[in-house]
Amino acid sequence: MGIIEETIKLENTGRTPVAPVITSKREKFSEVVKNSESVLKKFDGFLLHPAVFDSGWVYLPSKPSLREPVRIIKDIDGYDDLCDYGPVEYALKIHKENDLVVELERRLAEAPGLVSSFVEETGGWGVASYCGAMAITPIGYISYYRGFNDTMRDMAKDQQKIYNTAMTIAKKYPKFLAEFAKSCKVPRVWVSFTNATPAIVGDYYFDKVVWPTTKTLLEGIIKEGVVPIIQFEEDARSLKFLTQLPPRSYIVHISRDSDLLRVSEALANQAAVMGNFKVPADQEEESRIRDISVRLASGAPKNLIVSTDGGEPFILTSHNLEKLSALEPFLKKG
Repeated sequence: MGIIEETIKLENTGRTPVAPVITSKREKFSEVVKNSESVLKKFDGFLLHPAVFDSGWVYLPSKPSLREPVRIIKDIDGYDDLCDYGPVEYALKIHKENDLVVELERRLAEAPGLVSSFVEETGGWGVASYCGAMAITPIGYISYYRGFNDTMRDMAKDQQKIYNTAMTIAKKYPKFLAEFAKSCKVPRVWVSFTNATPAIVGDYYFDKVVWPTTKTLLEGIIKEGVVPIIQFEEDARSLKFLTQLPPRSYIVHISRDSDLLRVSEALANQAAVMGNFKVPADQEEESRIRDISVRLASGAPKNLIVSTDGGEPFILTSHNLEKLSALEPFLKKG
């Protein structure tokens, strides 16, 4: 068991893992990673194969040439198809009918082989892979197919219908995600909280609809033997709701807006916390890195993983490898 897995289980490893999330353009990924082996092996993780992103098209009705999701569900009756098909089959249908990622079914079939082959090739490096599948909360899924504002209006109009739709997603989605991640030989699933935090939807709808359905989704993933990486794009101020999940079973990946040490201390006996540095680092970020590395030298939370911002992996090219040196102050600690 590697240091990442030990940290997820909140075991005392004696040092803080340093694991920036590193990806690259699909056609160059394997080449640039293998050419960068000597530098990447200084870190504990995380390599993110671009083929994993194929699983993300399930919750995103779009394609590479489009900047925004396509609004698919036109009115409140449009949720019926989603409930009938379930989240994955519905996505396959929508992508074909709307000329989005029309080859999605083939890509979902081929991606695990590409990822698992890469994981096997790099397995001896001691550098962990990040995740084997990408997902979103049930309300996040709905908001991408319906539009956020219309989703909120529908919730006010017929809360039970939105709850039922979200719960259908929550119950049917985990098996696909777990099987996909396991086939990639990376039994972790990244789960985005986009459009699903209390600050975005409000406390009432979060408590009544968003969290109960998200909790069901996350528990379903955990029951399949897979670790969710719960990712926040804005400041994660209060994460007390996460303590309802089984301890030592998930990771919280926070954004740069959040206080890394405060969040890790708040969840000290509950979950691993990773984040939240920007790489490449500007002068301000370099100063922040030095400051926090000095603070950690006198004692670090055992659940902490130093990494990149939850929404911004490091895009590796053949020309920017030296930019990872910004995180070297953390490597010197031990």
